[in-house]
Amino acid sequence: MTIHRDHQCLAGLVAAALLFWGTPIAIAQPSGTVLRQTMTGLSAASPTMEINVSGPKSANTTTKLFLEFGPDGNAVTTPPPNPSLPTSVNFRITTTINTAAVNFNPTGGVDTSAFPNKIVVLAPGDPANAPGLYILSVTHLAAVDASTTETWKLEISGLPTSLRVMGSVDQGEFKSLTPVGICQGQQCPSVCPRFETCQPIFVFPWWKYVAEVINLPWPIPPNPCLTCPAPWDVPVRYGFERVLVSVTPYIRPGEPLGPGKAREISLNIRGGEPVGGLLDVGRGQYVQLIEYPRGEPPRVSAAAAGVTAAEMRVGPAPSAAERTYKILTYVLGALLLIALVAIGWLITGSRRVAARG
Repeated sequence: MTIHRDHQCLAGLVAAALLFWGTPIAIAQPSGTVLRQTMTGLSAASPTMEINVSGPKSANTTTKLFLEFGPDGNAVTTPPPNPSLPTSVNFRITTTINTAAVNFNPTGGVDTSAFPNKIVVLAPGDPANAPGLYILSVTHLAAVDASTTETWKLEISGLPTSLRVMGSVDQGEFKSLTPVGICQGQQCPSVCPRFETCQPIFVFPWWKYVAEVINLPWPIPPNPCLTCPAPWDVPVRYGFERVLVSVTPYIRPGEPLGPGKAREISLNIRGGEPVGGLLDVGRGQYVQLIEYPRGEPPRVSAAAAGVTAAEMRVGPAPSAAERTYKILTYVLGALLLIALVAIGWLITGSRRVAARG
């Protein structure tokens, strides 16, 4: 099978997902992604999220949910974008420890009586510099036993569908998010936090391309990336570049390996170093960030479901100018070496003549 540079086809039962960029920004049907510590959603008027708080936790510890609302595709932080949440937006908090419910509007509030031994607070995080940031905190006045897991639910209603919401949790982990899934409307947003599954994704038909690894440009797009693993935020070393490799394995025709199987996939990298581990971005797609010496793209092969794909070169091909520069460098180097040899030979000959005379 012929291998092409940007859409290389490899042998084996591994199919790849290609992310398309540059479509016009437009509001589409609701989409969302939830991970253990972070979540994001778009075009959802009533997103609902659940958070597990597991013991043991000492008395007076606090679980915090950070939520930030803003226009999708925003690229300016000064001045900070202000979502101006209408007062009709409602934050409804419930939990498994009893049947009570607490409701707050965007101005926030404090509740000390609805839930035993809990103080629940919704407050703007930084009205001046981040007017779309809110912090929902639950302070545990009594210790949470090691055998106990509390589930807290936040239901937001009346949210303008033009906004994206991004969230992260401290002293807890996300259990669920509604709605979730990629954008499947006729028009989808073209900008999304890096590597979130709200990007439009096309999976090649298995009978046409049974294996493919696709190199994506880095970075996509600039920081911040609340869901990126920590090593990705480390600056690129001097003299190095990075490339993102994406692969979606199939165990048989029409049956993807699926999410949560990162340990069953291995990438063999020659000429580069992985930055962090293989990242599961949902719907069976996995990505790996690779750092390599500038101008020397690495070679990568993928193995999954007992099949190893052929090795391929990833990363941008050298430009014509770079290739010309390298050729000239080699030519000049060779000429310089020849000149030095000639000079050495002449000097040696002159000394021999002088010795005879």
